[in-house]
Amino acid sequence: MLTKLKLSAILITVIITIYFKQTGDDVMRSSKQRDAVLNVLQSSCDHPTADVIYERVKEIIPNISLGTVYRNLGQLKDEGFITVVESSDTKVHYEGNLSDHIHFLCKNCHNITDIFCETKIPSALENM
Repeated sequence: MLTKLKLSAILITVIITIYFKQTGDDVMRSSKQRDAVLNVLQSSCDHPTADVIYERVKEIIPNISLGTVYRNLGQLKDEGFITVVESSDTKVHYEGNLSDHIHFLCKNCHNITDIFCETKIPSALENM
């Protein structure tokens, strides 16, 4: 069963794909692999690493390589479709949620939790 988050991720991917096809903008061409990586990230709430994303995308595209996942993550990051979250576990984590929020990083278990605020986040907290 598709959740609202997964449906939103699919809709965003379709809109992005249509935009690039209509404008002919080749800044970032759509591909099956890139769409799968973006969909996995946009439907994830756990800030996965590239290895975790690779395992999830392999369920959709069994013959995808880890290098392809890394390349697409880099392109998606460069184009502003995803963000990188650095954690206390020294691993690079990725996120497809671009809404305004901050991250709580647990130094014990290395869990990354999104914190959504209704009010403006004080600038002193944004860089913590």
